[in-house]
Amino acid sequence: MKSAFLHPSETVVQNILREQDQAMKYNIEKSKSLMEITDRSSIKNDTKSFRKFTNGKFRIGYIVATCSPTTRAHIELAKQAIDDLGLSHVYFILWPFHYIRGFHANPLEEWIDKERHIDHGHRERILSLSIMESRVSASEYKESLELYKQSELHFDKNEKNSYFWTGTWFVIRNLQRQVIHHLGVSDDKVEFFFICGEDQFNPNIYSLIEGDTSEKVWKDYSIAQHLLLHNVYAVPRGSYDDTIERFEVFDGRFANKIIIAERITNSNISATKIRNGSAEPLESYCYMSACEYIRAHNFWNYGNTRPKIIHNKIDEIYEPLRKFLDSKSIDEDTIIKDNIKFKIWAKPSDYDSDEKYCILYQPESKPYFRKYYLN
Repeated sequence: MKSAFLHPSETVVQNILREQDQAMKYNIEKSKSLMEITDRSSIKNDTKSFRKFTNGKFRIGYIVATCSPTTRAHIELAKQAIDDLGLSHVYFILWPFHYIRGFHANPLEEWIDKERHIDHGHRERILSLSIMESRVSASEYKESLELYKQSELHFDKNEKNSYFWTGTWFVIRNLQRQVIHHLGVSDDKVEFFFICGEDQFNPNIYSLIEGDTSEKVWKDYSIAQHLLLHNVYAVPRGSYDDTIERFEVFDGRFANKIIIAERITNSNISATKIRNGSAEPLESYCYMSACEYIRAHNFWNYGNTRPKIIHNKIDEIYEPLRKFLDSKSIDEDTIIKDNIKFKIWAKPSDYDSDEKYCILYQPESKPYFRKYYLN
């Protein structure tokens, strides 16, 4: 991860703390509006397998995305966060395309049609297929659609703090409450992480640098409120300027922190390009099972394209070899990691060389290679 060397000024810190103090008083009043916890929650069974981090706390992450469709970048983002932060689980919160008057700038129908989005049920299925194929420790937060609609009752355009109890904010608050309840622990025993691309809050970073905390919360996700509700794990996307990529917050006066992570390998994969029908081959953008589903339903006219299996190609994913140090070795050239068998295809003979790496591949699947650097 990148080291932090750009910090908001003391004036900005005080402005954030002042806003958080006002928000906390409002949060106490609104806490009764959270959904009643029942055993029907999709989270109940998940928590049985949650493990504690080295600090003795549970660490849970969540990603808010349209997933229209789920791409390899979505899954890689979840995997990287799990590895970097030691998360027990990641929840995907599908944005439901539900319009809330006053909270959103405009009705969503025209935007949905223009962007060629698919409906909630299909997005859920593609997400589920991608999670199963990738074997990532993640799942969809099934209650998100119902909760998003419920949140409309709590919105008051004349009360700024109500924005943070509306839409996705309301969904996240309920998710946190359910996780803590089903784990049977106190609030201070669970750490939550909002996982995102840095573009989801970068306009707000400029506001903080300039000393302005006035925010359009539906657009850029208030940093002040983020630091009150959860940690933020932001991953660079594309080629944003260095100011944003170097912005991290580790201030003991805040309940949480902001971490700018390393760029993911698939950061340039675009769901928009898929919906435009120009993602070729589709298998480079989505998992195989997702591609099959997309073609079967002829989404974005991919039903007319043929599956493309790439043979004899090394798809190199550059990651630190430290992620395999706790792997179980079963013979001289095979290791097990996360129940996946990897064969060692090549390894360095001279550990004093500048380039220290090994290449692993999955023998029971289609050609799939990873290049891991030693560090």
